[in-house]
Amino acid sequence: MNAKVLLCADEESARHPELIGLREENLLEQPWLAVRTTARETRDLAAKSASIEEIWVVSCPDVEPINLAAAVKRDNPRRRVSMLCSQPSGSLHSRTKAAGIDETMTHQVLVERYAARKRQVRALASGSHDSKRETGPCAVPHTGSVSPKPVVSPGEKRATLITVVSGSGGAGKSAVSAVAAATLASAGIKTLLLDCDFQFGDMRELLGAKRAYGVDEVLSGAVPLSDLPRDEQGLCLIAAPRRLEQSETIVHELPALLDSAMAHFDAIVANTGANWGEQHAVLLERSSRALFLVDQRASSLRACKHAVELCARCGIAASPFLFVANRCSKRSLFSSIDVSCAMQGGACCRT
Repeated sequence: MNAKVLLCADEESARHPELIGLREENLLEQPWLAVRTTARETRDLAAKSASIEEIWVVSCPDVEPINLAAAVKRDNPRRRVSMLCSQPSGSLHSRTKAAGIDETMTHQVLVERYAARKRQVRALASGSHDSKRETGPCAVPHTGSVSPKPVVSPGEKRATLITVVSGSGGAGKSAVSAVAAATLASAGIKTLLLDCDFQFGDMRELLGAKRAYGVDEVLSGAVPLSDLPRDEQGLCLIAAPRRLEQSETIVHELPALLDSAMAHFDAIVANTGANWGEQHAVLLERSSRALFLVDQRASSLRACKHAVELCARCGIAASPFLFVANRCSKRSLFSSIDVSCAMQGGACCRT
């Protein structure tokens, strides 16, 4: 096995490469390319073959491509792993970055990378000295790939991010977020309370913070993070936007805002809304701890289970999750132990 690139694609794409933009190509005839059609075959070959330099995850029938890409990167962090991304988004970029995946590629970038590899192999076969000009994964420019320059540079400090979520409304997310942030700030920790309920967030009113800036104002550059007003405890607040229609635009800029804030603060507490969206994935992928609130309604527990199942399907790691049975009393319908059992042994506390 002398293949330098391992490509994982479903059987249909492997038989008909035109589906992924590689017209009139026979992938199985390329000596530099090894093709596998399942996650297990891909990981097995990657583990056995030392000649593999790169792994391209195009599609996978049995596992989400991002999960496979993250797994093979974790198996060998020194090997470059790229993943095909047909519809780039801020959420996907955040998830691939958190998983350590080196690059997401558009179809055009995949075609260019494939062509560069073919030229390199042909040049080597003919003994051309020009082959030295095209070596390694950086031979093709990354135009079109989803790899924006991070705001936080390697080695720079990153804040502890605590995200408060629930499967349904009314579980107490805003109150828990406010109390958690105030407690951290009163302990002398440089803390930011970020209201990521972009549609109906009311943290500004809950705290009576009349001078608080909205996330739209911070993103526009109207106020730098260093100039955010603080309350008596030293807590900074970035409130939800005042205009509901701005929520969709703000979601796409959330990763950059988090990068900047995580370099500026020691702790960030993020409040979220009841309706799950892209911002939940962005926050949960970056969180040091995620608090899943469950109140004393059976529907709240069911909604929490649905939310966790959604995270599993999206490839979001569950290790930071802590399930919180909120508003418990002696007459509660279920205890923290009941919640832990319902969530299949997840860590749970009660408030």
